[in-house]
Amino acid sequence: MPTRVNPVQLLVLLCFPLLFTSCLKDECRNKFTIYQPVYKSLSSVRKEMGFTQARKMERPGKIYQYGAYLLVNELWKGIHVFDNTNPASPRKLGFINILGNVDIAIRNNVLYADSYSDLAVIPVSNWTEAKPVTFRNKVFNDGFVSWGNQTNPDSVQVIVDYVERDTIVDCATYTTWSRCPNCMVADAGGRPVFVNAAAAAPVNGVGGSMARFTMVNDYLYTVTQSELSAFQVTDPLNPVKSSTQNLGWGIETIYPFQNKLFVGSNTGMFIFDLGNPATPARQGAFSHVRSCDPVIADGFTAYVTLRSGGTMCGGTSNQMDVININNLQTPFLVKTIALQNPHGLSKDGNRLFVCDGLAGLKIFDVQDERDPKLVQTIGGLGTTYDVIAQDKIALVVSDQGIFQFDYSNLQAIKQISKINLN
Repeated sequence: MPTRVNPVQLLVLLCFPLLFTSCLKDECRNKFTIYQPVYKSLSSVRKEMGFTQARKMERPGKIYQYGAYLLVNELWKGIHVFDNTNPASPRKLGFINILGNVDIAIRNNVLYADSYSDLAVIPVSNWTEAKPVTFRNKVFNDGFVSWGNQTNPDSVQVIVDYVERDTIVDCATYTTWSRCPNCMVADAGGRPVFVNAAAAAPVNGVGGSMARFTMVNDYLYTVTQSELSAFQVTDPLNPVKSSTQNLGWGIETIYPFQNKLFVGSNTGMFIFDLGNPATPARQGAFSHVRSCDPVIADGFTAYVTLRSGGTMCGGTSNQMDVININNLQTPFLVKTIALQNPHGLSKDGNRLFVCDGLAGLKIFDVQDERDPKLVQTIGGLGTTYDVIAQDKIALVVSDQGIFQFDYSNLQAIKQISKINLN
């Protein structure tokens, strides 16, 4: 017969090796929420890409306007498509499922979208039939997602979702993880697991509020965290990468103006000439304190917003810099305007629209383009972070939804619609 063990003796035996740890009543432990990744093969993910029924908007990212259509990125999931013929009543058409997507650009009814490290090419002359027809593999190397040396889509495993669970850790681990609340740790198989003491969403938010894709004539220009790339799209369905330049870490945004590219980084603004569109040539630069840096340009002036607080860029500045770019080789600062937490910006005629975080949408008179004057603030929009202003309609994305404003009468700018989040 098996020997019976006294429960008290068993408890003593179990506690003895841990006498100074888990059996002490005052042991320090804390709870973390861990997000364990769910994987699929890249080939399976690609088969599921394409147009599907409309879905609720939960985490809007970049906005893009194409003719009468409004496109809104759902972070890392795909693109909401709206018929915006009547901005007062935008109509949902559907959703293009593209896992790993953050940025888009369209030319001649062909949509170019990032999908993890890849470029997806999607004809959209008929939205309901939108589906990738071409992929360019491993053309974006941000350091976040890369297929390494793997080339077979069946052998590549990508993260498509996360399963949430709580775990208890000791004080030493808790202290280490708390210093970097959005870091990643590895599971038993060496794969990434997001950890967050505050149980925040497992995917990081948007680092920069302006686009990372832009089209100029027959070229698509893209930036990653460290690279500027040019793709020739003379054959729209078969883009060919013509060049890639390493610009150093911290690249955020790209903006085209008059055969130039203005690239924003967390340490400054770079200007590239497109005399040879296949290989943009660096022409000038303007340095600033470390901060996030969306940038636009118009005429002989560039506008740069710098922000602090909860960003990957670091820094403590919250301001808009007005920069003279009359001489592109030597741009210089002419004015700084203090703001609360500025993000994206857009200019139409003599009006400059700036998303100032929780402070709302701020509208400046820039008749004197180097001396902006604040003329109106629209609050109550949540945290605003991107805006497109054209044809007397301002599209504003915030953490509360997508707002549209009619500014045909500058003395009476009015909200005409809102697309709510789930």
